[in-house]
Amino acid sequence: MAQADEFDAFLHESHLRELAIETVIPDYPETALKGGISGIVRLKIEISPEGEVLRVKVYPKIAPQLKKASCEAAAKWRFKSHPHRIRSDRPDLGRLTFMFTIRGGQGVVGLYDPGPNAPDHERLGYYSTPRELREWRDWEACPNN
Repeated sequence: MAQADEFDAFLHESHLRELAIETVIPDYPETALKGGISGIVRLKIEISPEGEVLRVKVYPKIAPQLKKASCEAAAKWRFKSHPHRIRSDRPDLGRLTFMFTIRGGQGVVGLYDPGPNAPDHERLGYYSTPRELREWRDWEACPNN
């Protein structure tokens, strides 16, 4: 996998989920629930060779309440080192996606599952290294990251 010098590899979301040893799903923010705010939150995460989340970035056009909850949860994830590491001194880049929905007045949060008929660019195993790196540069850094 050819990558930018900053990262060892890009790990697509399905692989990243397999490597997770500690996961945290965000709580649905009360203000978002009361305001009827729902949506999909896309995150990019930088992962140390030891499996710690170093930095989290978020797609900028997301409601602030969902953004904050997602950033806080993603920062707590932990991962096994992936078996195909090229260099042990560079972090990996990956993606996490949370879905916030309101059902019967209750806020429900889970990992995004695009389903079998989703366009290729929405599938968990899809990635385009140039796109992922461009988004990494352009997306907002999460607070405290």
